Amino acid sequence: MFRKILLLSVFVIITTIVLATQLNLEECINLGLNNGYKILSNEIVYKNSKSSYNSALYGFLPEASINNSYTKTRLDHNYTIGLSVGKSIYLNDPTLFNYIKAKQNKQISYLTFENTKKEYIYSILDNYLSLIQLQENIKIFQENLDIQKRIYEQIAIEFRNNKKTIYDMQSSQIDTLSSYVDLLNLKKDYKAQRDNFFFLIGVDDNNFDLIEPSIPIVDKVSEFNRNFSSSINDLEIKQSNVTNTESFLSLLPNISLSYNYSISNTQLDYQDLLKQEQFEDSYTIMLSLTYPLFSFLEDGTHYRMQKRNHKKLILDVQNAEDKNLLLYNQAVQEYKNDYTTYEIYQMKYELSKSNMNIAENRFQLGLISSLELDKTRVQYLESQLNFLNKKFALMKKQEEINTLVSGNILGKW
Repeated sequence: MFRKILLLSVFVIITTIVLATQLNLEECINLGLNNGYKILSNEIVYKNSKSSYNSALYGFLPEASINNSYTKTRLDHNYTIGLSVGKSIYLNDPTLFNYIKAKQNKQISYLTFENTKKEYIYSILDNYLSLIQLQENIKIFQENLDIQKRIYEQIAIEFRNNKKTIYDMQSSQIDTLSSYVDLLNLKKDYKAQRDNFFFLIGVDDNNFDLIEPSIPIVDKVSEFNRNFSSSINDLEIKQSNVTNTESFLSLLPNISLSYNYSISNTQLDYQDLLKQEQFEDSYTIMLSLTYPLFSFLEDGTHYRMQKRNHKKLILDVQNAEDKNLLLYNQAVQEYKNDYTTYEIYQMKYELSKSNMNIAENRFQLGLISSLELDKTRVQYLESQLNFLNKKFALMKKQEEINTLVSGNILGKW
């Protein structure tokens, strides 16, 4: 029964995917997060960093070995079983430093993965909105072509009635052909961008209809905040400090403490090996101090280089922080300017749409010339395109700012 229910569920899911004819922005983002190359690739890197951390953690375990041997000579033979456990600790113990660095690398890898995910989501949003924008532009250019055709038909009628010249009719025909070419080029661009988009999210394009998202345009964007990159920079500075400490300790004498414990039993009869009273144990504790006579020259040079690299890293981090703040301020200022322009374009679009309807009616009544109608049509087309392009630019810019400060994209991701 359970198997039948499972098979039915799988069938329903597959059928839903196959029969789906529409995709919205959220569905595309989820598809990308599950199938996109960038996400899958960075997820592998993050998992490898976790494995490296576990490997470094295992380095603290002591060395332990079990042996079971049989020895035969010309005169005798014996069986031996034994256990040996030992561990050495150094002043400049690489095990400790490897563990600290592996832990920091795991944190850096996680933050890098989250930052890549956020940038990838924004990339999907940016490309998706560009496709919707092209879809709307195609509608506008199609509407413009229809207008040109109507103008040409009206001028052709007036030409046959000797009210227009051959120049007027041919000029209108040229405008109609130009509009048709513009529409074809726009459709070609749309097809290319659509192919790139579905490649980005890692799925096949099954001629889905892309639904325009409802993204409210706000008049106030996110406040500046230290993003994932800032947190990664902090960890890299900490990691550099650890390397500095490791380099400094290499200048000191090598101090080590070693401990080894072993227990074994050697018998002529194999059956006597596990008798507890026959086992012999021993342990060794050793404290040593050594100092290579000439390695301090190389180690000292390495330490000074590391200190200079640390200073450079601090400068690089500060420059990156200043650049992030600069990019944020520029993006906010650009958004404010675009928002003001958006409101103006909205007013111009509404006015030009009304004027276009009036002009077409007046042209059919013979109250205005084709030149005046063309002028009104151009104003209408430009206002449509400007308003549309600015609307999508604002949608992208406000989510770009959210990405820049590692905020939630669309209030969710």
